[in-house]
Amino acid sequence: MNQESIKELHSFGRQIIENSVIGGNLSFLHDSLTDENRERMTIADIGRRLAITEEGYGMFTRIGKPTKPVPSSIFNRAWEFEYELFIRDTLWFAHFCINNEGKLCYMNFYRKPSYVCPSYFNIHKVLSEDICQKPKIVYTKPALRKTTHLPVSVLIHTVVHVDIDGHIGLRYPFKDMEYLAQKKIGLIRGEYSGWSEPDPVISMAKLCINKAISLKEASKIVLIVHSFAALMIKEILADFNGKIGGIVLLNPAWEAAPGSNLRNMSKQNVPKGIPCLIIGSEYDQILTVQQYEKWKKWMPSSEYIVFPKTDHFIMDCDYIPEDFEYKSWERHVNVEIIHHMRTWINSL
Repeated sequence: MNQESIKELHSFGRQIIENSVIGGNLSFLHDSLTDENRERMTIADIGRRLAITEEGYGMFTRIGKPTKPVPSSIFNRAWEFEYELFIRDTLWFAHFCINNEGKLCYMNFYRKPSYVCPSYFNIHKVLSEDICQKPKIVYTKPALRKTTHLPVSVLIHTVVHVDIDGHIGLRYPFKDMEYLAQKKIGLIRGEYSGWSEPDPVISMAKLCINKAISLKEASKIVLIVHSFAALMIKEILADFNGKIGGIVLLNPAWEAAPGSNLRNMSKQNVPKGIPCLIIGSEYDQILTVQQYEKWKKWMPSSEYIVFPKTDHFIMDCDYIPEDFEYKSWERHVNVEIIHHMRTWINSL
């Protein structure tokens, strides 16, 4: 690509930012989209995305330097580059993909990921320590407490490709759950990365539970089981008869994902003889309300609650989120869900 073409791409991107992102002329951005994107995305959709960013962080006010365009790995005959953007002094990036016809294939905003505590969580009130090095298992507990006894929870999930904090874009749902420790409930989490067991979820769950049992301060052990991990609950519990005080099922699957090696849940395999709290989310983008209803049907003695305006990772949202929003906008685990879990665990 010659210098003149680079200048044209940079100029086009800058016009979009100045006219639409900062200037508010959303028609300019909409008219710049490819025909396919114009049909798929309305001006209202564009406005909603910008409004969410402004509501959460403020308005973009300043443009920085662009990067050199590189060939797109997704679109043929298209180029990708970025512009620095600033909300006050916070650095963001506007990512563009523009084809050779001078049309916008896509554009999004992001900032470099780093964990930012939600307003309800004071990270200085908890202590975290590695209780196993390989695989890595972290135990988080309150920094100060008036008793030597502590309920200890074990987080079990199937998102094995993420790190121990559940890092997805700008969101860290499993790190947010350390807030339980601030409320005097210990939390144990395992790192699946590099864990090469034949069944990493079940083996990690059992390893974490054994670590919890070995803690002298653990007054009771509670499992927090997320999503498709619920389908493995019978195998996970097999070695711990009488040692688990309760189970919190977060957006639990009843049906296996198509193409997976998992089996559907059945009335024979639901947990028996253990108190259970079943939590659903109104805007879960993966599991359906019908699946929650099956848990209710076959576990009628359990407590069951659906929280409004939360997603699959029990994070706050106003609608079913799209994948790009995890990279574009910071969100946190819903504090009311954590408070509800805490109250339920303490009532056991």
